[in-house]
Amino acid sequence: MTRCLDLDIGNSRTKWRCGPERGSVESGVLPQLHTSIDRVRVASVISSHGTIESSIRGNFGVDPEFAFSSHTLAGVTNCYKEPRTLGVDRWLALVAAWNSVRSSVLVIDAGTALTVDVANERGLHMGGYIAPGLETMRESLAADTDNVQVAFLSNCGSNLDFGTNTEEAVQNGLLSMVVAWLSRCRILAKGVCDNAPTVFLTGGDGERLSRWLDFSCQIRPDLVLEGLAIALP
Repeated sequence: MTRCLDLDIGNSRTKWRCGPERGSVESGVLPQLHTSIDRVRVASVISSHGTIESSIRGNFGVDPEFAFSSHTLAGVTNCYKEPRTLGVDRWLALVAAWNSVRSSVLVIDAGTALTVDVANERGLHMGGYIAPGLETMRESLAADTDNVQVAFLSNCGSNLDFGTNTEEAVQNGLLSMVVAWLSRCRILAKGVCDNAPTVFLTGGDGERLSRWLDFSCQIRPDLVLEGLAIALP
């Protein structure tokens, strides 16, 4: 049986899976596996593919296969005039989501960047948004202010209430802003599709955000890897 390692290399983390095994490591680091690998499929937002290729070849002894955004794939049509300029992570997540339901979808990827993409029931990509992720916004706020120094955003305890101290004010304020914006994105997505889109949520902050959204969604942590398997079967 072919042993295939799939890599989703993001700006801060690399998600991986190999058969039933899966995990996450720091971006730029490869997982430590205790078995031989026959294939390595890669979706990377990092432009230095040469460095990645050398590292994979040195660690696993195989040449990696890279996925790229294309004009069409598995029933989905890219709306960008230059298809490859659409981030491959956004593209693969959209392809995987649409192929799951074969109807309109809204894909939210909540990581270092917060991205939103829509495809209608015919598989036409209607466009999307790119915004800073929760932690990126927190870091920006801390960098540009002297008295708003919240070290990190807690995964528990945040809510949408007014904060009664600086930490709560930052955490709840950023969370409230993102939740309200995503609700607006869903309204806009319904307006460009013939039916209400199924919402898919992925990325490191996906599960955290899902608790506060006023609409149902499918939480799919491996959505980019699912799309990678479609692009490079």
